Amino acid sequence: MGQAQLELHHANLSPPRDFHQVGSKKTGRWHASPEQTLELQGFAVERALRWIIARKPDSRIVAMRPRIIDAEAYKTEQEGWSSWNDMHLESEAEFSPPRTVSWSRDDPGRRSGA
Repeated sequence: MGQAQLELHHANLSPPRDFHQVGSKKTGRWHASPEQTLELQGFAVERALRWIIARKPDSRIVAMRPRIIDAEAYKTEQEGWSSWNDMHLESEAEFSPPRTVSWSRDDPGRRSGA
């Protein structure tokens, strides 16, 4: 398959945009062929970061993405999550000064009941 054919092939996999092309007779939802469906599912499996959820077991998924059990990667991830909040609070503090609120009961801009 040549480069031009390959680009055209992938362009046809894109879902339609929210506009109508002048002169186009196509309306309604985009329907993928069985071949396109398999290809789109394959893209999702290849690019999944963590979980792949299916309605029923599918041998293609196991063949494309075998399950990997890695205790060291799990430990590293857990350590990252345990320090996530502190790390982000520190990084946000660099960009925004601490906010303080001060008001008195006599402040005319203060809402009643607050």
